[in-house]
Amino acid sequence: MSAKRGEPKLSWKMVGAAVWLVFTLSLAGWWLYLGLSLLGQLDAHQASLHEEVLRQRKMLIWEGSAWMLLLTGGGVFLIYLIGNERRSARTLRKFLATFSHDLKTALTSLQLQTEIIREQAGNSPALARLEADVVRLQLQLENSLFLASEKNLALLMETVSLKSTLESLKERWPNLAIELDGDALLRADRRALESILSNILQNSQVHGKAKHVRFSAWREGAHRVKLRVADDGRGFQGSVARLGTLFERHNPSSGSGVGLYTIDQLAQRMGGEVQFDTPVTGGFAVDLTFEGSLP
Repeated sequence: MSAKRGEPKLSWKMVGAAVWLVFTLSLAGWWLYLGLSLLGQLDAHQASLHEEVLRQRKMLIWEGSAWMLLLTGGGVFLIYLIGNERRSARTLRKFLATFSHDLKTALTSLQLQTEIIREQAGNSPALARLEADVVRLQLQLENSLFLASEKNLALLMETVSLKSTLESLKERWPNLAIELDGDALLRADRRALESILSNILQNSQVHGKAKHVRFSAWREGAHRVKLRVADDGRGFQGSVARLGTLFERHNPSSGSGVGLYTIDQLAQRMGGEVQFDTPVTGGFAVDLTFEGSLP
């Protein structure tokens, strides 16, 4: 999962501003031409009104020219503002990319140091909290980068083993029992899939206070695989239909919604589907559907 270098030279905002400018100038030009034509016909048939026609013609020329000048100035200024906004956004994206690279390097180093300390001194509540905070910061950083480069995101689709992906993520949540029924080969971007699963696990542990998460996969049609992720947490109280909405706070203790939004958007980018559910047996569940197969 990466951001494309560069961006289209024209955006829909610039195209819309240019179309608006051309349309309004054409309308103003047509209004001026029509008014002058009518005055010309009136002057030809009513010689006695020659002076009044001249006065009206001058008024039309001055007013029409001023109108077209104002429209041109407004349109050019609007296009300038759009271009300036794009340049500022591009600068901000470059800063975020550089900043995130340095921050990810520091967080990776910190995570390695905590693992070394755990091997030498054993587990402790303080060390467990430190590891949880590092994982949370890493995930928040990845989600922030996704929001910053969402429009220019490039995905590398390949066949990814769900089992191997989960095995690489388990160590991030040592206090969360992660169980997988079988395996599945999914057509996905590996880093995007890791981000989706990480956000689900983080949501289960932090917001659901879950201790156990179960992954189940089965065939859904000829070339689709459905994956259900269910935890034993305290579930969700609120409108399930609103889950996945960016910056939607369902209660004072809920998050910003960025994690579930990232899950939904990344799955859609890979041709998948997402559904959030609160089972009657308790806990919280996420249903993911991707192109793939069962081994």
